[in-house]
Formats: sequence, structure tokens, C-alpha cells
Amino acid sequence: MAEDLDGLARRWPTGANDLSRHFLALGPAARLQQIRAAHTRLLDEEVLRRLPESSESDVESGRAADSKQAILAILGTLQSNWLPEEGPGLAELLLDRHQVSALTQTFAQLEELLLKMEDPIELAELNQLAQARELLEQLAGLMAGTVKVPVTEEDMTPVSLQMEDGP
Repeated sequence: MAEDLDGLARRWPTGANDLSRHFLALGPAARLQQIRAAHTRLLDEEVLRRLPESSESDVESGRAADSKQAILAILGTLQSNWLPEEGPGLAELLLDRHQVSALTQTFAQLEELLLKMEDPIELAELNQLAQARELLEQLAGLMAGTVKVPVTEEDMTPVSLQMEDGP
């Protein structure tokens, strides 16, 4: 793997080449949208598919014995891109503050749940698997910007309007 990664790194310099030309030709906003789409696909195609639909029924599948540590590692990488400990992340650039708060909370809830689950993941309880799927879908929706977070009452500023008396 290290050799493959080194070869890929040599083919992807900071200047344009066959691999990077299309991406570098995009404007900054389009690049962000490409990254956003890639992260959303990663959640759907890699992480969600690692969670079996039911406990122990997927032991014969190609995903049998997937480690929850692999899922946690993927989520940790995504979290560091969206909500880095220092500096701005993708969340700050692409989401409103309510979505950022919900994203932070969802990452925390998902990590807490995964740490409680059995390893390998297909041995987890059915309700844990269902809850993890829901949290992952919420995470993907927040990252994609399709999940809107309702404004809380404390965030609203009361306004009184005076009605003019008509003739």
C-alpha cells in the first residue's frame, strides 16, 4: 500500500497533470462541492455499507468481521476535515451555525455508540445497528447540506409589529 500511495503522490503534484487538471480547473466553490460530494459518497458507500442490516445475518457477506475500529478511523478523518480542533474546517465554510452544532453533536453521539458496540460490528445489537445507521444518515445529510436544523426559540428575536389603523 505504501508503494501505491507513493506512486499516486508522485502522479499528483501541485501542478496540473492528468489526475489533477480537472479539479484544479474548477473554481474554489466548485472544488468545495466536489470534496463535499466525495465525503458524502464515502459515508454512503463505505461506512453505511459496513453496518449490517441485521445482527449476525451478514456473517457470510464480504463485509463480515469488519472492525468498528475501521469505521471509527474513517469517521475520525471526516471529523478532522469538517470540525478540526484548530482553524476553520469544511463545516464553517459550508454550513450554518445550527448545522455545525448538529454535526458536532452527531459525530459525538455516533462515536459514543460505536465504542459501546461489539467488535466485529455484525455482532452488535439490532437496536444499536439501527441507531448507528440513523446517525450516519443524519451525518451524511448534514454534510450534504440537505438536513436543515430548526432554529431554537432562544435563537429567535421577538419582534412586535404595530398595525396601522386603516381609514
